[in-house]
Parts: sequence; structure tokens; C-alpha cells
Amino acid sequence: MVTLSLVVPAADVSLFSQFAAERRERYREVG
Repeated sequence: MVTLSLVVPAADVSLFSQFAAERRERYREVG
């Protein structure tokens, strides 16, 4: 249970950072 509560936020953070990187690249192309 403890490991799950640690793994889920880590995966969420990595997913969010990947999404943010894609957004940044897209904004760079537009701008």
C-alpha cells in the first residue's frame, strides 16, 4: 500500500512533465 502511494504520484509527475515538454515544444513552433 505504501509503495503504491509512492509510485502513483511519481508516475503522475513524469506524465505531467512529459505533457508540459510537449506543450513547450508546440508553443516554440507557433511563437
